[in-house]
Amino acid sequence: HINSIFFNSPLDKSIKAAFEKGVTHILMPGTTVFDSHKAINLSEKYPNLFAGIGIHPSNASTEDIEYLEKIDAKKIHAVGEVGLDLYWKDNPPLEKQKEVFVKHINFAIKHN
Repeated sequence: HINSIFFNSPLDKSIKAAFEKGVTHILMPGTTVFDSHKAINLSEKYPNLFAGIGIHPSNASTEDIEYLEKIDAKKIHAVGEVGLDLYWKDNPPLEKQKEVFVKHINFAIKHN
């Protein structure tokens, strides 16, 4: 999750170091709309870095799921990090998580 706001190291330096150490491909999942867009932008910069888009279940109530309508699906290689998360008590209600999850599933089906 190096596209996360919680990752403190310089991204370009970290990505270049990974490739120099023998990493051949990186899949960068999204957990928020911001992370998803950041993954797309980085995938345009690095040919072996692939974008995943998604809203993590814990962010289901605070993120705008309609962002999927604005995504260029040709730039996406995965849908994730999405799903249902019942572990944490402060997560959004299950119905909201299901709504967001189903929209991600429909996006994946629509764009193969």
